[in-house]
Amino acid sequence: MTTFHRSTIVIGALGAVLLPTAGGFATASPAAAAGTTPRCTTSVLTLSHTRHDLGAGQSYERLVLRNIGRHTCHLRGFPGVSYVVEAGRQVSAAASFTDQRRVTVVLAPGRSTVAVLHAIDVVDAVPGCSQPAQQVRALGLRVYPPGSRLAMYLPDPHPACTSATAHLLDVGPLRAN
Repeated sequence: MTTFHRSTIVIGALGAVLLPTAGGFATASPAAAAGTTPRCTTSVLTLSHTRHDLGAGQSYERLVLRNIGRHTCHLRGFPGVSYVVEAGRQVSAAASFTDQRRVTVVLAPGRSTVAVLHAIDVVDAVPGCSQPAQQVRALGLRVYPPGSRLAMYLPDPHPACTSATAHLLDVGPLRAN
């Protein structure tokens, strides 16, 4: 059974602030608390990534969501991530969520949050993807910000599998950048 803990990170001019209280964690200012800010939607977010830590048939990259809106908003939890090919068709299984704790990230205008994405790059070692006919080149990533039904797309070619059960990705929760 997974237990989720509540905490809030406020990102603003002074960086990230995480303050403990008797009930877990809270923001420094009630006005900045996630309960009083709207959820960030795809209309006020941009998506980018930074790649790092490549090797041994796997890679880690940071998915970056930036608030380009005029108002503070919040996100909580994990982004939904999957590989896509032409016409946005999903290939391979959607990313699994890591067992890390979810937090609420409050984004002031211009601030960003990140989630670490782990990918298996040597797909022929994955069950159901060992044959060349089972392998495909994904054109990019489809990313759903937490709580959103609208996806964002990121061009990012990767090896993938035609099998919908092949697990190649896992993603961590959003964190302060």
